[in-house]
Amino acid sequence: MLGVMVCLAVLVMVGREVWMVVGVVISSVMVSVMWDLEGEGVMWGGWCVDYVSWFLIIMSCLLFFLMIQSSYECGGSLFVSVVVFMMGFVIFSFLVVDFIVFYVFFEASMLPMIMILAGWGYQLERLSASVYMMMYTVFSSLILLVSLSMSGGWEMKMVDLKAGLGGFVIGFLVVFLVKLPMYGLHVWLPKAHLEASSSGSMVLAGVLLKLGGYGLYRVMMYGGGLSVDEMLSVMGLLGGVMSGGLCLRQVDVKKLMAYSSLSHMCFVIMGYGSGSFISGYGMVVVMVAHGFSSSGLFFLSGIMYKLVGSRSIYMVGSCSRLFAGLIAFLCVFNAAVPPTMGMFGELMIYVGVSEYVGGLMWGLGLVSFLIGAYSIYLYSLMSWGWSWVGGGEVLVVGDYYVLLIHYFWFMVGGMMVCLL
Repeated sequence: MLGVMVCLAVLVMVGREVWMVVGVVISSVMVSVMWDLEGEGVMWGGWCVDYVSWFLIIMSCLLFFLMIQSSYECGGSLFVSVVVFMMGFVIFSFLVVDFIVFYVFFEASMLPMIMILAGWGYQLERLSASVYMMMYTVFSSLILLVSLSMSGGWEMKMVDLKAGLGGFVIGFLVVFLVKLPMYGLHVWLPKAHLEASSSGSMVLAGVLLKLGGYGLYRVMMYGGGLSVDEMLSVMGLLGGVMSGGLCLRQVDVKKLMAYSSLSHMCFVIMGYGSGSFISGYGMVVVMVAHGFSSSGLFFLSGIMYKLVGSRSIYMVGSCSRLFAGLIAFLCVFNAAVPPTMGMFGELMIYVGVSEYVGGLMWGLGLVSFLIGAYSIYLYSLMSWGWSWVGGGEVLVVGDYYVLLIHYFWFMVGGMMVCLL
């Protein structure tokens, strides 16, 4: 582990221009390695790799490299160092077997994010947003630690959680539902997105939120049937409907995208509640699809702020007509239109939920309708209209490059899901 961290630290010394090349090469090697994995995964020592963790690691590496490529407004080796160590914590979280070690890396990954938010945010309110994020994280972590102590689960493994959960399942789930987050535990998320830089929002929505979904997946697959599944399904569904409705009345582009994450994570909670095998894989596919689509949308919001000088959806207007097609593709990916990767994941969850409680299908259909509605709303106002203000900036080739990489890997991910 120490050797890997040293290698990551050495990468800090290379220029930002070569990071994207390094990221594409590493991710391509990871994709080739994934075909050799067995169905149950490979375990050695305190590490374990299966299709789920490896798929999420590939997505995380790509999005971290895209984040560095798009962070020319932050710059500096200090920023890259923080990002590299956060990448190491996230990757180790997906690899470890011991639950307590997973918990350490799970919580450690938030420290660099708080540093990025407080150090490279846009306004003074970034300090209060950092405090909100820290307080929610610390409070949920204390609940988990108390549950872990009372259940005697210090030796619990990520691939065998049945022995340690017992009657303390709520304490184990709260920390994952805060990180996901579920509607009602989400107050820190819009604040964090509004005050973070575009690159910080990319990795927050694209990678860090997926740690909560990964924890739910492990609890669902290896924790057995839990008595709170039904309640969480209903709460997640109501949260998806409410967050989708809130998206339709937002005028701040980043706030709309933040609430969009909540409505997408409704599918992850519903997949967890159904408890079926196909829903479990649907959760992972939806998380990966949302990782790329949300990262691209937040990067797009940063471009719009640079060009226009405002995040108001009514002011961006016609300045985006030069790349209206790129906006359209991102909105299509966000709405999970066939044959994108998100569509495959949502179909898996639909199948699992139909076997669980068929009546909830109507609610999921409403959430899908709201996601499509605010995606059309976002595209129509960002691509057509009048631009009232100007930021005095111009686009660079790297901006198009980052967006095109999002599109490419989104389609490659869809093909990988079909093949696997």
